[in-house]
Amino acid sequence: MNTQIIEKKIKEILNNNEIGIHENLEGYGLDSLAIVELIMYLEEEFKIEILDEDIKKENFNSITKINYFVSERVI
Repeated sequence: MNTQIIEKKIKEILNNNEIGIHENLEGYGLDSLAIVELIMYLEEEFKIEILDEDIKKENFNSITKINYFVSERVI
């Protein structure tokens, strides 16, 4: 559903086109600043609200997990 949009944005944020959708993003430099940028993008792009308690490594450690997280919140 949203995987291609999310994948494109993550690759842009991390400046790396070689990231696989199941790979751990921490190894590619996904830090707190990148997560904030990604969250702002996801909220705007998909018209969702991401709560502080949702910001956990398990929700944001791969493109696949981010896609699942977003699709659970999109109406």
